[in-house]
Amino acid sequence: MRNLFLRTGLAVLTLFGALGAQAQTATQTFGTGTGVMNTNTSNTTLIPNPTGSGTTFARVGGGGGSINLENPGLASVGTTSEVRAAAATNTSINKFSPVVGYTGGTSFYTKFTMLLGTNTGANTATSGTWYFFQGNGATFSDANGFTGTQTFTGLRFVFGAAGAVTTSYRNAGNWTSTTFINAQATVYTVEVIGNNTASTVNYTYGTSQSVAANTQDIWVNGTLVGNDLAKAQLSTATAIDDIMFYGESSTANVANIFVDDLTVYNSIPATIGNTPSINTPSGAVTSAFGNVTQNAAQPVNTQAIDGSNLTADIVATVASGDYSVHNGDGVWASSATFTQSGGNASGTLSIRYNSVATLGTNNGTINVTSTGATTRVITTTTVITATRRRSRRRSSNNGSGSSSSSSSSSSQCRPCSSGCRHIIIIRSSSSSSSSSS
Repeated sequence: MRNLFLRTGLAVLTLFGALGAQAQTATQTFGTGTGVMNTNTSNTTLIPNPTGSGTTFARVGGGGGSINLENPGLASVGTTSEVRAAAATNTSINKFSPVVGYTGGTSFYTKFTMLLGTNTGANTATSGTWYFFQGNGATFSDANGFTGTQTFTGLRFVFGAAGAVTTSYRNAGNWTSTTFINAQATVYTVEVIGNNTASTVNYTYGTSQSVAANTQDIWVNGTLVGNDLAKAQLSTATAIDDIMFYGESSTANVANIFVDDLTVYNSIPATIGNTPSINTPSGAVTSAFGNVTQNAAQPVNTQAIDGSNLTADIVATVASGDYSVHNGDGVWASSATFTQSGGNASGTLSIRYNSVATLGTNNGTINVTSTGATTRVITTTTVITATRRRSRRRSSNNGSGSSSSSSSSSSQCRPCSSGCRHIIIIRSSSSSSSSSS
């Protein structure tokens, strides 16, 4: 069980920012306990009730298999407890409903983590089907399969050879093939944004999104894979308040599903997911070079770069001034890219001033950007000053009684009020005489 919404004060603030002012209607993290149900029966106690609202249901039919509350489960899916369920060998289904009868609404946001495979999470299960359904009706807590008129969202996962999974979604009264979940032994974070109203609903998921009336958006691992997909057959404006999974038709019960960290909202939050963020620099920052002597080596400064929840690379671009940048590859250019992986990117940005032969002040700006993230601006200033020079001339008494004199001059760079630099020559001299008798 990896609790997606930590209960510390800081995490509450984070959740508030990530999902607007709305609170989740039900959160199912499956607690820390264990249990097994592997006989032809049903109960409402194997799976702990969710936090918020709703109850649970589990059922094993006459085709073998089991519903298991395991701790630990697969580390890749979550920590502490999670559900692992093995499909029945026939159509006498094995079913678990992690949230039944929560406080419903005519739109919703649901998120959960799942993995399909063998009972150890491997990719060698060659038969069986698992389903996910969300809707409203008695089918979510009885011994039967799904009912189309009680279903808003239906997803079907059919196990095949070589670790394959074939996915379909319920489109009115039919199944329509898709490819957004296609492999066993792979962790998927599934998010469903459902709109059972007669009007479009707008939301933000990194960027501005919308879900049309009587349709759903499906996101997998942070990517929109189904845009305005048709719903099943639930009547418009019917409140949605139930969720279930069930499995069937698996030879030797080899098809397993692992599920953890399920959260549901009974309306669509204004902001969903974690907004892409450039964390460093954290705002407008200054990277000043100060005074640099004319014709000296080109000066270089560095700036740490870090981003999270990214959907695109971070790019640092010179917007003004005679500057170049690189990302550590040593190639100076007008822009530098920091590649994101898994939503994260980091590195060190090197900034160089180019025109050290030209006296004066040069101001520059460098924009640090990534899709959906707030742009950060680095400002920089370089002042090129003249080279300092000195000269001296001396004479002295050579012991013949002649006089000696010395003079010296020095130059100093002094700025005038306009900011330019002038050479000021300062001279001094001395003389002496001596006589001998």
